[in-house]
Amino acid sequence: MDLGFGFVMLLRAVSKDKKATAAIVLIGLALLSLVAGLFGQFIILMLIIAELVLAFFIGGFDLKKIGIELVTLIVVLAGMAYGPLVGLVLGIVLLTFRFILTRGLGPYIVYCIPAMGIVGLMAGYASIGNWFGGNITIIGISLSLLYNLITGGLGCLIMQDFFDELVWSGSNFVLNFILFTYAAPIILLAMA
Repeated sequence: MDLGFGFVMLLRAVSKDKKATAAIVLIGLALLSLVAGLFGQFIILMLIIAELVLAFFIGGFDLKKIGIELVTLIVVLAGMAYGPLVGLVLGIVLLTFRFILTRGLGPYIVYCIPAMGIVGLMAGYASIGNWFGGNITIIGISLSLLYNLITGGLGCLIMQDFFDELVWSGSNFVLNFILFTYAAPIILLAMA
């Protein structure tokens, strides 16, 4: 079979199926980023896209009271891989976009957004300083716990809704515990 003919057949098949087109484009970008040495950035980008889609879904179905998010995972990974400044900026920007997409704007953004920036900053310093031997599981779980204790505590004081804070922070910590125990070590290894 002629290579040009095969390519034309592939283009015809892809142009009819948008899912196949998206899959081929993503696979092509992944291979290109792997060859260019940018696979870590590609992984972070895909995680950011997944988080934005998740945030849009959560906002559309009003599931804001459950702590389902990928922001903490993304921010800790980026901070550890690319340094404290990247972690800080990404934490602030990504959580801001999440709040906008979930239609979750309220007084808590005043302390939640900076706290997520601090999580990214600390993840970067944890990597540089080799805290806990650079173990992403321990660092991620510790930073998730710290974030949930600070924002949950401030939420109880400011919003005075202990039950909602307990549900959000508890479910968020459990999710992050699972993500940092099982997914984060594999993702960080793939990013290297």
